[in-house]
Amino acid sequence: MLGLTLTKNSWAWGACGKHPLARDFFYAGPKDSFIQAVADWIKNGYQRLTQPGWTGKDFFSWRFWARGQKKGFLSCGVIRDSSDSIGRPFPLMIMGSGPLKGWEEQWDLVPLVCEETWAHMEYMAARRFDGFDQFEKDLKLIKPPSPRWSDIRPETQASPSCNLTDLSRITAALINDMSVTITMGNASSTDLNQQAGAWHLLLKENIKYAPSSVFMGGGSSSGSYMAVFSRALVAKDFMGLWSGASIQNKSSESVPGAIGGHELQ
Repeated sequence: MLGLTLTKNSWAWGACGKHPLARDFFYAGPKDSFIQAVADWIKNGYQRLTQPGWTGKDFFSWRFWARGQKKGFLSCGVIRDSSDSIGRPFPLMIMGSGPLKGWEEQWDLVPLVCEETWAHMEYMAARRFDGFDQFEKDLKLIKPPSPRWSDIRPETQASPSCNLTDLSRITAALINDMSVTITMGNASSTDLNQQAGAWHLLLKENIKYAPSSVFMGGGSSSGSYMAVFSRALVAKDFMGLWSGASIQNKSSESVPGAIGGHELQ
């Protein structure tokens, strides 16, 4: 475990899953309850998904942000396919949780302020480390997103290709079903963040409250998507993210490891 000294106003950084640096599943970072909740959600969903008959041929990678456990707090991270040093697969999650003043009012800018943080996490996920100590050291060096709202807001921002019918369908799904999946096509990480930012702005103009969580990414052969949730996450949501299936889950199923900025269900 990392020897981090945390205060109530600092960010906690954690990582878990599998990485070629380790021979098996690992957990690094402080025992933060929200990070542990996300880890449990991944484990729950992945175990359900990897039943006989599942091929798992695609490579999935997602950036995400989620409402924190109290006002003014945010979590952000990456989850992507990985494996241990002997090739056994399991997703790797790297994430942080802490204060980001004003994000509830400026949530359309969250993809922009989290860009540098996500990029560092993705670098860690792909990097070859000499040992676990080096990984832990790099985890400490992650910079939290900064509330530079006025500085970072672009003077002009591209609008996503969306007609009024599609927009009505998307907002209705988010309001009625409390989740919606938006297709963004095949895009590089830079284009993905630009498209996600444009969709954030469009949604903010059409819904009253910030979502509970947003995932941006997809599979290497299934294209890029943005999955938006206004409710707690359950195992089936992870299964949707990791199978390329539609993530519109109308079920009220509650399982251990459900997250969404509130207590576990």
